[in-house]
Amino acid sequence: MKRLKIGIVAEGPTDSLLIELLINQLLQTEHHYLELQPKQSKTGHSGDFGVYGGGWKGVRAWCQSCEGQKLKAHFLQLDLLIIHIDADVACGVRLIVPSLALPFKIPAKHWRNVL
Repeated sequence: MKRLKIGIVAEGPTDSLLIELLINQLLQTEHHYLELQPKQSKTGHSGDFGVYGGGWKGVRAWCQSCEGQKLKAHFLQLDLLIIHIDADVACGVRLIVPSLALPFKIPAKHWRNVL
């Protein structure tokens, strides 16, 4: 299997690390990962996750910021995009998620890697 470029959007760096280890174990290959969210801020302070923040609100803010050409750019440079939030959010918080209506067509070759 070729080395995949995998983008990860998660609540925190521990989630991202666990996802990376899990995928490497399941696919028996190491891949190249891009941590899209959270990105540690340039100050380097522990727990400071840059412009969108951490947790599920950071994931939501990142997703809301990605529309149109920015979202298309992420899809086209990656083989796989993983967006992760913890399941506990479903019980305690009302999330309003509009239906996914992409303003562009994604070529079928970009949907080949579905886990």
